[in-house]
Amino acid sequence: MLEYLYRAVKDKKIKVLNKFKTGAMVISWNPSEDETELLTKNFGLDKEEIEAGLDENEIPRIEKHNNKLLIYTKYIKGDKLETVLLEIGKNFFLVLAKYKIPVIDEIKNMKIKVYTTQRYKLLLRILEYITEQFEKKNLELAKRVSKWKSLSDVNDKELTKLLKDENILTDLVSAYQYMRLTYERLYSMIDWFESDKELLDDLIIEIKQGYEMSKSSLKAISSLREYYLIMLSNRLNRIITILTVFTIFIDIIAAISGFYGMNIPLPMQGDKNAFLVIILVILAIWTGMLIYVKKSKIF
Repeated sequence: MLEYLYRAVKDKKIKVLNKFKTGAMVISWNPSEDETELLTKNFGLDKEEIEAGLDENEIPRIEKHNNKLLIYTKYIKGDKLETVLLEIGKNFFLVLAKYKIPVIDEIKNMKIKVYTTQRYKLLLRILEYITEQFEKKNLELAKRVSKWKSLSDVNDKELTKLLKDENILTDLVSAYQYMRLTYERLYSMIDWFESDKELLDDLIIEIKQGYEMSKSSLKAISSLREYYLIMLSNRLNRIITILTVFTIFIDIIAAISGFYGMNIPLPMQGDKNAFLVIILVILAIWTGMLIYVKKSKIF
């Protein structure tokens, strides 16, 4: 799907165009083969660049070829990170991604006011939105980490959620690191206006802070995961110990019963109090074992 948005400085509202116009913003979500050919022919993208823009595993980076500047970065989609390619051409600004990015709707609805003819300012507003979404997800995960810290007990379902959060934070840490390098390179590659330079400075600072926050949350989750796994291991060992001791208690009865079930002469075989004596002997052995278990602090 291809869309064209246009707004010049003289325009009050943004326009949705049927075809490309110089200064327009070109939007492509998961392009078809025909659209891929159109992007290649009209906007200077080769198939490898398009594939990289749709690849969720692509790392954030910046490339400059002749009259085009390519910025690969990440954006938040649910609990996953997806790739978006932002291309600044000679007379256009292009956004390419596999899934729709909410910032485009914000631009269409004029909640984010931009001029498509001011390509570098438009780039900064999109990067600002992406950075804010990263910050929201980071804070959400940090709150969940605090919640995990307050839990004294966890089940398998909660442990699975904890491991899922750990995976998300691992992706965030990696994305933050590459995004910082991308933003810093972008800072030095373009001759920015002073106000734009200040905004990019702020974005770099936010990226660095987000990196440290996500790294701290990841470290906390790693410690919690190890704690919970040790706790579950200790609980399992305790259960096995209890079952082992219980089995020994039962085996005592089985052993004595087995002896007196043999068809051979045995002590007290003709004594009418033999059953009572055997029970008392078993109870004495059990009592001795309980005292030993208690003093040994097995439980």
